[in-house]
Amino acid sequence: MKSNKIFLGGTCNETRWRDELIPFLKLQKLEYFNPVVNDWNKEAQEEERRQKKECGIHLYTVTPAMTGVFSIFEIAQSLYLYGPDGYKTWFCVLPYEKETIFKEWTTGQWKSLLAVIEEVEKPSRGFVYRPIFTIKDYNLTMCMGSLAFLIANRH
Repeated sequence: MKSNKIFLGGTCNETRWRDELIPFLKLQKLEYFNPVVNDWNKEAQEEERRQKKECGIHLYTVTPAMTGVFSIFEIAQSLYLYGPDGYKTWFCVLPYEKETIFKEWTTGQWKSLLAVIEEVEKPSRGFVYRPIFTIKDYNLTMCMGSLAFLIANRH
């Protein structure tokens, strides 16, 4: 059986979702690995690969602040490379990025994300967390708190 340690992959770019999620993971007594580093050099990449093998839960949270595409590759990697060995893949798409500057997904980005969600949700593959908030009531802290609760009660 894989560990219940959680790999926190997904959007970087100074987003706050990890900062909001980590206290809730600690509250649930869940271990985690935060791959965010100042310099994503070869050593950091190797440590990330090692941690992915150690972490039984791979969580990828993406926001409209995402500029790189490596996280989407990582989701596929977790589903198809690690998934058959018992690792669990969680995918969370946050609808807005308004912690630093308000930003939304474009229509084209949503179409692509929906295709990724469809693959993740296929039987026995992964779990998609879809926070349902409007712009008016979207609250990152509430969203991350409910995500941590779900992970704690579904692993």
